[in-house]
Amino acid sequence: MKDLGKIKKYSNVLIKVSGTDGMGDTVNSLVSFKNNLKEFPQLRYLLLSKRVPINNKLKAVKNIFSKYYNSVSMEFISLIIENNDLLIYNDIIDRILGLLSSSSEAKSIHIISHQQYSKNDQLEILSNLQNKFNISDSSKPIFDVDPKILGGIKIRIGNKIIDGSISTKLKKIKQSLLGI
Repeated sequence: MKDLGKIKKYSNVLIKVSGTDGMGDTVNSLVSFKNNLKEFPQLRYLLLSKRVPINNKLKAVKNIFSKYYNSVSMEFISLIIENNDLLIYNDIIDRILGLLSSSSEAKSIHIISHQQYSKNDQLEILSNLQNKFNISDSSKPIFDVDPKILGGIKIRIGNKIIDGSISTKLKKIKQSLLGI
């Protein structure tokens, strides 16, 4: 069973230590290490082995990766190995990536409507969304057309979904009428 408390602590501490601005190289290194563990099962077996002393594991990792990863990444990986928490390493990295993407001001915006909007309408919709949801100008919206929604608009900003389509409203009315 995964220890969510440990996963949260590791990810929060790493973000505090690195700061959100300096996380780029560190995150890239940690994701690279995650991929190496996946690609090279021998490395994973070595690091998970109870027969190999922790000092030897640390020496092996430092000899192999210290040329490629920054000091914060190496210290973090060493800490994970020392604490025998390699089994939750992937979860920690996934949580860090999730936290960084949710704190980023540049969010993915997907807008679906029943018709194609003009450029002026698209700019007006985007401007309203940026003001209401604190979205940066670097966010690139995707406008799609889906005639099944009958009218209105569906908006997805990151993980948040706003459904103002007529088809969804009609479904809700139908469900409430069937519930009577």
